[in-house]
Amino acid sequence: MIPKVIGRPVYSYHLATIGFWTYALFSSWTGMQRLVDGPFPAWMITASIAATILTIIPVATVGLNHHMTMLGYFPLLRYSPTLRFTVFGAMSYTVFSAVGILISLRSVARYVNFSQASVAYSHLGLYAFVTMILFGSMYYIVPRLVGREWRYASLIKLHFWASAYGIGLMTLMLLAGGFLEGANEGNPSLQFTESVQTILPYLRGRSLSGILLTVSHFVFAYHFGLMLFGLGRTSTVPTFLNPVETEGSEEHI
Repeated sequence: MIPKVIGRPVYSYHLATIGFWTYALFSSWTGMQRLVDGPFPAWMITASIAATILTIIPVATVGLNHHMTMLGYFPLLRYSPTLRFTVFGAMSYTVFSAVGILISLRSVARYVNFSQASVAYSHLGLYAFVTMILFGSMYYIVPRLVGREWRYASLIKLHFWASAYGIGLMTLMLLAGGFLEGANEGNPSLQFTESVQTILPYLRGRSLSGILLTVSHFVFAYHFGLMLFGLGRTSTVPTFLNPVETEGSEEHI
């Protein structure tokens, strides 16, 4: 989606090739690191941890390719809904992968396995990465299918910021609560119920983030419904998030 919107090719197809094949090679070995100290052969878990650490190669190459492709075009994030969602998702992919490598380390995994940190990691991948890119893709594809443009730029901005703040708050709350939960569960002087109760403030923060995400989804559903019923803008100009101001951005658009 990034090259499609900005009208330039991917920075390096050699980096893309390296990223694809190293990811295909190493990622198939990952997953067992979530079972540290579980009833499995130690060598399998160790091999999975090593493979997870080696995924830093495709993560670095893909992240570099994303950044270099966007280099000089970052001002367009002020105007393009597709770019704003997609670049957020691309950056979240890098963060998601870095968190995955961190919590796969045996010394860290002993604290965070089966805690809220694992939930944070899952949401970071499924929502901040995948879902945000899907939203960005829909903002690009739907107008081309229905022959109309999105009606309200303000609703797109509300959708983005509610989603971004919602998933950001959820990830931070669950990661912090997960590390605290893991440390408390390893404390023999605390009962299990006490260790769970200590993270209640973080779970309330997660509830607040869930409200933000729910609001963003209803906003998108309403806006999407307008498009389906043919109530979008009839224009040859896409719906920009803000009026075009700078000459450089105007040339790119």
